[in-house]
Amino acid sequence: FTLLTMNQHPLHFDKEYAAKSEFGKPLVNSCLTLSIVAGMSVSDISQKAVANLGWDKIKLTAPVF
Repeated sequence: FTLLTMNQHPLHFDKEYAAKSEFGKPLVNSCLTLSIVAGMSVSDISQKAVANLGWDKIKLTAPVF
């Protein structure tokens, strides 16, 4: 996913690099995190959504591993 989104930061796929970071291990790409959350909301909101109406004030408050 990291390469598909052209986010080639080593924090997402280099275990040695990430081990030296404040997180200690690779992080999930935030675009993937947001995509999963958006997909999970479909059944609760519309059942058949093909697009989001918009995002406002999105904050990722904790790392995802």
